[in-house]
Amino acid sequence: MDVSRVSVMTFNMCKTEGFPINWPQRRLPIIECLTAFTPDILCIQELHPLLHDTIVEALPTHAFIQDEFAGWQNEGNIYWNSNMFTMLDYGMVDIGIMEPLRRLFWARLFIKSSTSNVTNQQNRKEILVSTAHYTWEGHEEERKTDINLRKQQTRRTVSALEALTTRFNNPYLAVLFMGDLNENYHPRRILREAGYVDCFAELRLPTPITHPQRPAEPKEDIQVGTTLDWIMQNKYARPILANSLTNIFCTGGYSVSDHCPVMCIYEIGAGPNKYLQVKFNDEERDQTNPSIVPCHVFKSKSQLGTDSYGRRRTWNFSILILFLLIYNEKSLALSLNQPNLSSTATWNRSGNTFANRSIVGQNPTSIFITTNNTIYVFNQEKKKVLIWNDENSLTPTYNISGNFSDAYSIFVTSNGDVYIDDDVRHGVVKKWRPQTEDFEIVMNVESQCFGLFVDINDNLYCSIFTNHRVVKTNLKSPSMKPTLVAGNGVEGSHASELSYPYGIFVDNNLDLLVADSNNARIQSFVFGEKNAITLAGAGWK
Repeated sequence: MDVSRVSVMTFNMCKTEGFPINWPQRRLPIIECLTAFTPDILCIQELHPLLHDTIVEALPTHAFIQDEFAGWQNEGNIYWNSNMFTMLDYGMVDIGIMEPLRRLFWARLFIKSSTSNVTNQQNRKEILVSTAHYTWEGHEEERKTDINLRKQQTRRTVSALEALTTRFNNPYLAVLFMGDLNENYHPRRILREAGYVDCFAELRLPTPITHPQRPAEPKEDIQVGTTLDWIMQNKYARPILANSLTNIFCTGGYSVSDHCPVMCIYEIGAGPNKYLQVKFNDEERDQTNPSIVPCHVFKSKSQLGTDSYGRRRTWNFSILILFLLIYNEKSLALSLNQPNLSSTATWNRSGNTFANRSIVGQNPTSIFITTNNTIYVFNQEKKKVLIWNDENSLTPTYNISGNFSDAYSIFVTSNGDVYIDDDVRHGVVKKWRPQTEDFEIVMNVESQCFGLFVDINDNLYCSIFTNHRVVKTNLKSPSMKPTLVAGNGVEGSHASELSYPYGIFVDNNLDLLVADSNNARIQSFVFGEKNAITLAGAGWK
């Protein structure tokens, strides 16, 4: 099946009396945000020519709608990666928004990377992208009439999307609708009833607050946090990751906007969504059993800055834990433990100690848990891998001894082979075989592997922390010399660069996920691609 992954962002850039707030102070944070996340498709609300120029500077490969109607320059527009998409058609629909230049703006895009037979409609990967900025609930007309204007605008949106879908005569058309809906209930309810579900609900994620993003203008900062910004999809766009991007600001303390950008990663071409169907009232669920794979954890980091009131404040970056949903129909024989957690699961803040310092040493650097709950921990002082077959036992069941040199990572395959980083003095990755209880060198490396992974095709990956790249070698090949997979060896924050990569994970599509630690982000490298998509993390300088 020919499936493409597409990153989408909706972004209300915020104007007051027709001019961008806190300008030009917000220019650099906006460039940093767009450069870090590089969305394939970007939908803007409250656009201004100054903001447009900033977007073009940050995303030079992106095209956009060029039309004489002033709303495209001063209210909303759609930007797309021209290397990835061809624009087939565009337009706008008047859905009764009170502000004179606002419309339902739309564009129909064709994914260039598709290798499918484009004469087959089911395989012709097109996306209808649409965006709108609904009327604020405090608008004079709404106060005068007590009529919820957003309910009317949402129903007209549904009618417009249905008419466009019929017009394009493609029953498999992926439809995305996003924007600032200025409400968190009725528009979402009406769209859901029409078959458009918000990405957070579809992924069973808690709905994040998107407004106000603090620090904000004083009149916004005092408001109660709520969700105004949404991304919705029909059943032919499958969301796999979604988040609200918060606390992206420069040293001066200026947020990119008073709204948080919202971003979602979609799979297009996977067919209709069958894995999750949820009614609006959450009374009925039909969810294929997902497994959640924790890929890595970033350490939290603080940054001192000045907010919009001139107060000195310390901003704490939250600990980021990336969870990748792996569905049953795709799951193969990965050896690592994939706990089946409910959507409401929380971590117990009081942990149970099963191995103390006297057993694992002062600086245990690696832990690996297999599908049968066998636990592997490396003891640096004793240069041993400790193994527990019984998690309730304080005493290791077995240990592997070797002349290891500050090993930082362990990976265990389903047949029990243990891969150990042994680079500081020896410059190699070793494999220990339980059948013969001996070691074999399987990869030559130039520096320490802070992460190891063996994919479903027996490729061994190593994240080289100090050289800012990820390499791999095939375990079936006689050559132990690795090839470059991600990063170019130069520390940096661009899509093709890494800065001290740590944990790594390779999914069943052979896409590589990297905890890019010094950039405070999770990077996803699609198989064969050198430029990554940022899945989580805002980064810091």
